[in-house]
Amino acid sequence: MYKKLIIILLLILPFEIIAKEALLTNHDMKVLIPSESRITSSLSGEWDVSYDNEATWQKIDVPHSTYSEDRAIFKRTVKIDKELINSKTWQLFFLGVNNDVDVYFNDLLLGRYYGYSSPFFVNIPSRCISGEENTIKVIAYQSEYNFGQARMLAPYVQKNYVGILRDILLIGTESIWIEKVTPKSEVNSTYTTSVVDLTMSISSDNIVNLQRSQEQKKRSTPIDTNTLAPIVTPAASMKDIAGLYVKVRIIDPVNFDTTRYYRSENFVLESERSTDIKMSLRIDNPILWSIEDPHLYKFQVELYKDGNLIDDYILSYGIKDFKTQNSAFYLNKKEILIKGIEYFEDYYHTDFSISSKRVRKDLKLIKLLGANTIFISNNAPHPLLTSLCDSLGLMINVPLPGSSIPNKKLLLDEIKVASANIIDQIINYYEKHTSVIGYRVSDRLDEASPIALAYNNAIIKQIKDKTDKYVFKTILINSKSVADNNVDFIVLHNGMPHTDFHKLDAKVKGLKSDLKGKPIVFLFGTIFEPNNYNGYADFRSVNYQAYNYSQCYKIADNNNLAGVAIRSFNDYVLQNPELMTDYYDRDLSSTGIFSRNRKFRTSFNLIQALFTDKTEPLLDAGSLNPNSLVPVLYMVLTLIMVAILFLMISRMPRFREYFVRSLVKPYNFYADIRDQRIISSVHTYSLAIMISLSAAIFIVSIVHINRSSEVLYAILNSAISSNSIKDYLYDLIWQPKLFMFLLSGVFFVKLLIVAFLLKVLAKIFRANVYYGDTITMAVWAANPLILLLILNLFHQRIVAANPEASIVFLIILALLIVLFIIRLMRSVAVVFDKNPILVYVVGLLFILLIAAIPFLYYSLSYNIFSYIQHAIQVL
Repeated sequence: MYKKLIIILLLILPFEIIAKEALLTNHDMKVLIPSESRITSSLSGEWDVSYDNEATWQKIDVPHSTYSEDRAIFKRTVKIDKELINSKTWQLFFLGVNNDVDVYFNDLLLGRYYGYSSPFFVNIPSRCISGEENTIKVIAYQSEYNFGQARMLAPYVQKNYVGILRDILLIGTESIWIEKVTPKSEVNSTYTTSVVDLTMSISSDNIVNLQRSQEQKKRSTPIDTNTLAPIVTPAASMKDIAGLYVKVRIIDPVNFDTTRYYRSENFVLESERSTDIKMSLRIDNPILWSIEDPHLYKFQVELYKDGNLIDDYILSYGIKDFKTQNSAFYLNKKEILIKGIEYFEDYYHTDFSISSKRVRKDLKLIKLLGANTIFISNNAPHPLLTSLCDSLGLMINVPLPGSSIPNKKLLLDEIKVASANIIDQIINYYEKHTSVIGYRVSDRLDEASPIALAYNNAIIKQIKDKTDKYVFKTILINSKSVADNNVDFIVLHNGMPHTDFHKLDAKVKGLKSDLKGKPIVFLFGTIFEPNNYNGYADFRSVNYQAYNYSQCYKIADNNNLAGVAIRSFNDYVLQNPELMTDYYDRDLSSTGIFSRNRKFRTSFNLIQALFTDKTEPLLDAGSLNPNSLVPVLYMVLTLIMVAILFLMISRMPRFREYFVRSLVKPYNFYADIRDQRIISSVHTYSLAIMISLSAAIFIVSIVHINRSSEVLYAILNSAISSNSIKDYLYDLIWQPKLFMFLLSGVFFVKLLIVAFLLKVLAKIFRANVYYGDTITMAVWAANPLILLLILNLFHQRIVAANPEASIVFLIILALLIVLFIIRLMRSVAVVFDKNPILVYVVGLLFILLIAAIPFLYYSLSYNIFSYIQHAIQVL
C-alpha cells in the first residue's frame, strides 16, 4: 500500500511542479512593483476557460500558452478583503497577453488592449467593485485580420499563442498614486556630473465615488453600482485635489549614500485624471553603469498629500553613456563589441509561459556564454527579464511589430493603428530600463520600396518623440538595396542553411561600404537536424551549426563590424512548419545552442570560446549525407523511359506515325479521332504514363534541390493555409521517391479528369465522341510535355549547381502547359466539328473562370499573392 502511494506521489509530483512553475515569487513581485506601500498579490493559478463562447468551461492554470484559432475566454473570482475595498484603488497588471484582449470586471468592460506580450496596467474604477467577491473576465482574440495575418505568415515566427501568457498581478494603492516614473540621463564630457530628468505620472481615482463608498461602508449597507444615484453635481465630481507634492531622494545602494532630497512644488490634480511632474536631479561623480559593473542608483519617489505619505515607488536605474560613432558602439567612451544572442521565451514544459526561475537560469547561462547583449524576437520581453538584465549588466534590444509585411499591407490603417498602439505600450513600460538600448523598427521589409521607407520613417518619428534610445532594423544579407535613413544601426541577417562563405564575405564588404558611418551587427545562425551528427560537411548537422558560427564570426571580425548576434539561444515552437530540415518535428525551430529543455549543444563551447577570446574547440568534418542528393532512381527511370520511347518509335510504325502526326500535323491526327479511326489505347496509356512520370520527376527534382530555399519556403508558407497540409507536403519533399510516384499518379488522374470533362462537353454539344476518344485527345494533346523527359537527363545537375536556373526550367514547363492547352482546344474544335475561334474564346473564358475562383478566394481570404510577391522581392 505504501509503495503504491509513493509511486503515485512520484508520478504526480512532476506535474505539480510543471503546473506551478510559472508562478511569481514574492521577491519577483517586489522587483516588478518596487513599492513599500502597495498591496500586491498574484492572480496566477486556477481559472475557468471557454473555447466555445461560454457554452462549456474547463479548469486551466494561468498563465498558460493557449492556442486557439478564434478566441479564448478566461474567468475567475477575486476576493478583496472588505477592510480594503474602499480604502484602496485597485489595478490589474498584465505581464503579457497575446493577441488582443477585452478585460471585464464584474461584467463591465474596462477596455480592449493590444497584445504582443507587452506589459500593461488596467485601472479598476471604484464604482466597478461590488463587494468582497468580484469576477474578472478576459476575452482573448487573434489580432485583427491583416495585422494578425502579418504575424502569422512571417517566416520562422514563434507560435502565435492566444490568451494570458504571463502572470497577472492585483495591485492596491491609495486613490492617488504614482503611475509610472520615466528617467532620462546625461553625463558631462568628464563624467563628473550627471543630470537625471525624471517624469513622474501621477493619477487619481474617482474621489467622489470613494467618499460615497466610505459613507456606504459606515452605514453597513451593500453597494449596488447599477442603481447608485449621484449625490453631487457634475461640477463637484471634477473637484480639484489639492495639497499634493512629490519628494525624491537618490540612494546609492553600494555606498549607502543618500545624495540629497528633491521636492516638487505643491500641485493640484483633478479626480480621475493624470498629470506629469518633472524634476531634474544632479549626481556628482556618478558611478556609471557598465557590463562589468552594472551599478544601479535607487530613485525613491514619494507622493504626499497634506504632508502625509500616500504612495511610493523605487526606481532602480543606471547612468550610462551609450553612443555610436565611426561605425562602432561606445559605452562610457570605451568601444564595445556587441556579443549578442537571440532569445525566445520558450520552454518545453510550459511553452511561451516560462517561469521566473527559468528566466533567471537562462540569464545565468547567457552570462556564462560571455554574451553582453540579448536580442528579443517576435514579442516584447518578460518584464522580469529586463529588470534582471539591469542588475546583471546585459543589454537588450526590443522588437516592435513590423516583420515581413508586404508593401500593400503597410498602407492599411489597420496595420498602422495596431503598430502605433503597440509601440506606445512597449515604450511606456520598457523606457525605464537601463538595459534596453534599442528598439527594432522592422524586419524583412522591401528595402527598395518607398512605401516601406515611409512606414519606417513614421515609426521612427513616433519612437523618437518618446525616447532617446536607439532604433535599428534587420535586413537580409541578400537584400538588393539598403535604405539606412534615420536608423541608428543595422542588423544584417544571414540565416541560410548552406552558405558560401567567400561570397558572404564579399557581400558583407559591399554592404558595409554602402552603409558608411552606420554600425552593423551581424546576425547569423542556421537551422539543423538535432539528431544529425554527420560532421560539418553536412550542412544540416549539429556540427555544421558550430562551423557556421565560427566562419560567420570570422567574417564579422575581418570586416571590423560593430558586433555579432547568434541565432539563437534556444529552440522554440514555430507558428508554421519548416521545410529546410528532415526532422520528425517540423514545428520545431532547431536553431538554438540549447534545446527547448535546455540540453547543452556543442556550439555553446564554440560561441563561449569566441566571446571570451579562448581557443576554439575542434570540429568533426564528417561527410555529406547521401540522402541530401537527388535520388539515382530519377536518372534510372529517365534512362529507362528514354530507351522505351526510342524502341517504340523505332520498332512500332503505328506509334511512330501517331507520335509524329500529333506533333507535326495535329489537325490530321484529331481528324482521325473524329472519323473514328482506331488509335491504339496501349500506345495512348503508355504515352500518358511516360508524360506523367517525366513531369513528376521534373517538378519534384527542382523542388527537392531547392528545399533549402527561403523563397520556396515563403511561397509555400503563404500559399497553403493549412498547417497539416504543409506538414504532409514538406515530408513528401524530403521523400522524393514517394513524392515522385504520388505526383505522377496525380498527373495521370488529371489527364483522365480532363478526358471526363471533354466527354461532358461532348454530351452538351451532342458530339458522337466516346470516353476512349477523349482520353486519346487529352493524352496526345500533352505530347509536347515529353520534352521534359529529355530535360530530365541534365536539368538536375544545372539546378543543383545554380538554383536560380530553376526559374528558367519552370518557365519552360509553363510554356509547355500553355502549348498543351492550345492543342487541347484545337482538338476540341476538330473532333467536335466546331468553329475554332468560338472554341478558343469559350475555352479561354472557361480557363479564366476556373483560375479566377481560387485566385479570388486566396486573394480575398488570405492575401497570399501579396505575401508571395513580398517573398520574391525581399528574398
